[in-house]
Amino acid sequence: MKIRCFKHQGPLNRIERVCLRSFAVHHGEVELLTYCPQENLPEGVRAVDANEIVPQSSELFRRNSQAGIAAMIRWKTLLEHGGCFISTDVLCIRPFDFDQPVVFGRKSDIDWCPWGLSVLITPPAHPLPRFMLNRCLQPHFPVAGEKLRHRWKKAFRRRFTHNLKPIRSWMVGDEGGFQVAIRTLEMENLALPIPVFYPIHEARWRSPYDETFRDDWPMLDSTRAVYLNSFEAKRNRFDFEAPFVPGSLLDYYQRQYFGGYSKVAA
Repeated sequence: MKIRCFKHQGPLNRIERVCLRSFAVHHGEVELLTYCPQENLPEGVRAVDANEIVPQSSELFRRNSQAGIAAMIRWKTLLEHGGCFISTDVLCIRPFDFDQPVVFGRKSDIDWCPWGLSVLITPPAHPLPRFMLNRCLQPHFPVAGEKLRHRWKKAFRRRFTHNLKPIRSWMVGDEGGFQVAIRTLEMENLALPIPVFYPIHEARWRSPYDETFRDDWPMLDSTRAVYLNSFEAKRNRFDFEAPFVPGSLLDYYQRQYFGGYSKVAA
């Protein structure tokens, strides 16, 4: 199974290097789609020109936001190639051994946003990435449950501008839009349980970097990967380049994945 991810700009930080290396250990080569040169990539990670998916010379690129471009690359890649698309802040604990063709995980019990898209597996030409890509290409069409002011803004942009920048990127190609897609396509029952990809609650985003998981590095038996929630880390001005605390989850897996071990937590 091909593993792909996207990095819009800048080099990989320390956490991203460990995460991508973890997938390379368990699944072979990882393709990193990017618009900028990447040096000193971890073993098993190969840079791929993102212009092959969304060219920088295209109107789609010039008229969009960074978040909108990232979403388009995710969904266009899955639609055309299928396979597995991950966020760069997902740590692989065990090989993916799923029988079902479509894989995504439940991330919380909050009714309005229960499903995460940090790990996605679909076949090529599946309705899910097609639905989401269409949302990205037509970001100003109304969706159920929107506020009236957002509908007015969308109507204005749809009629009077050629700007593809979404009113709210989160509600188009990102997690908010993903919730709409899952409900519209009636795929709720396909979601894997919370511990498979999202065993750490977002309020505990610091726990992989402290001693919370000392001697409990394999997590639960059902855990296949851990979403590290770099969004919350950025909001709290976390230093992504700081050395990992000895005994922390990231310290353990950095030593495992960069120390010549081929398999861990089997």
